[in-house]
Amino acid sequence: MNRILNISNCYMLLVVLLLLQDVIYPGGTLLSLGIVGLFTLCSAVIALYTCIRYKLPAYFKGLNWLLILFTLYGILYIVSDPKDVVWANGSVDVKSYSYLLNIYLSILPIYVFYYFTLIGQFYKQKICFWAIVLMAVSALKFYSFYLNSIDSPFDEITNSYGYLFVGLIALLIFFEDKFILQFALLVICTVFITMSMKRGAVVTAGFSLIPFVLYQWKRDNKIQRIALTILIVSFVIGIVYMVFYMLHTSDYFISRIESTLEGNSSERDELFIRFWQYYTKEAHFGEQLVGGGANQTLRIGPNFAHNDWLEILINQGLLGCLFYIIYWWLFWREQKKCARIAELSQARWGLIICFVASGMMTFYSMSYANLPIGIAMTIGICLGQITHYQYQQKTTPLNDD
Repeated sequence: MNRILNISNCYMLLVVLLLLQDVIYPGGTLLSLGIVGLFTLCSAVIALYTCIRYKLPAYFKGLNWLLILFTLYGILYIVSDPKDVVWANGSVDVKSYSYLLNIYLSILPIYVFYYFTLIGQFYKQKICFWAIVLMAVSALKFYSFYLNSIDSPFDEITNSYGYLFVGLIALLIFFEDKFILQFALLVICTVFITMSMKRGAVVTAGFSLIPFVLYQWKRDNKIQRIALTILIVSFVIGIVYMVFYMLHTSDYFISRIESTLEGNSSERDELFIRFWQYYTKEAHFGEQLVGGGANQTLRIGPNFAHNDWLEILINQGLLGCLFYIIYWWLFWREQKKCARIAELSQARWGLIICFVASGMMTFYSMSYANLPIGIAMTIGICLGQITHYQYQQKTTPLNDD
């Protein structure tokens, strides 16, 4: 009984409940606020305890500094400008506290899953179980979005929840001993990502699959490589068939393809021009150096930047971009440390997949404030595996070379 009701399972139930917002209960209600608040509080407490209790990998140094920076700007934002920012032509009010809340919901789970892995509560069978649960819940979330958009004037719309399945691709690396199940779940993820009509999700998933397949190829024997090749060919044929089917049955899919070929970036080009012009021609030197504050993009433009680098440049200036560069440098270094250690091959390739996926999202999404839970889980678990290996070997921290 204690094994079922341990802290990691309770936390995962909170993750599931959080994902089921607007599926089994409406957002903005007292219940919704309670679940979000409890999840954030639990994540913050475990993250703080982990930072105090353990000697963390270098990756967390970069993440800690980012969190401190975002927290300072978020608090200043709440204290100095507590009123809501009106967005999307006056139809959406962005709460002042939402800046920090979104970042905490996105980043803090990395610490939590690192901690669960260290204390032995997140092992392979459990990871696989919760990955399947999250896939089922993500599918419910995906279809619920369409049901809630039934009054839309468009027959078909893009579905941002396709990014949930991009995150789940990273978790599938832990299914290495369940080859058929792993491949079946990969097909499911790819189908949902394609159905989402989100070009960013499709591109990110495509590039994420490259290290995923490379890892499988390196670890498999000759017979398994032949089987993998057959499955990949079948997979590609299936995807091509699905694309051609949608080209013949979905006018919206055709319009998305045509707009991509025409260079239509869903107004992101206009956003980039507006914010870059503001930074180079309108912002004073101090603002260029330390930014205009949290959610500054909404105060000077019609939308968020939809680009991490540009968003941070406007909000936190060159200082924030410097912190972000250091974070990504430490992220890449972390996987290099275990490049020659066979026991850490899975952890290394898991980090590479997450690096590619989340790194690509920085250019057309908001990865640091909207990281898919699957990627946050994979990063935390892989770093936990690396630290656990170090403890077992009773060695000093791994060298880069």
